[in-house]
Amino acid sequence: MYGIAGGLIELNNGGPKPLQYVATAAFLANLFADYMDADGVPGWNCGPTFYPSSTLRSFATSQVLFVLPLSIHDSDTSGCHITSPS
Repeated sequence: MYGIAGGLIELNNGGPKPLQYVATAAFLANLFADYMDADGVPGWNCGPTFYPSSTLRSFATSQVLFVLPLSIHDSDTSGCHITSPS
């Protein structure tokens, strides 16, 4: 697992079309945070560090906000063409 400048997670080892992996990671992070909240689990421990479920939500939000401007201009990713108003 790697990251690029600005915080986008890189899960495809530098291959083309990384946005599908980013979107999946964001979805799963948010889903797991929902699961923990529904089960009354406030977070998890990783070694001596405690991470609240809000950490997963923050990660998911950061990835989606990073991807949205990219996918708007990449027709291969978004499946549509968006023209900026002139």
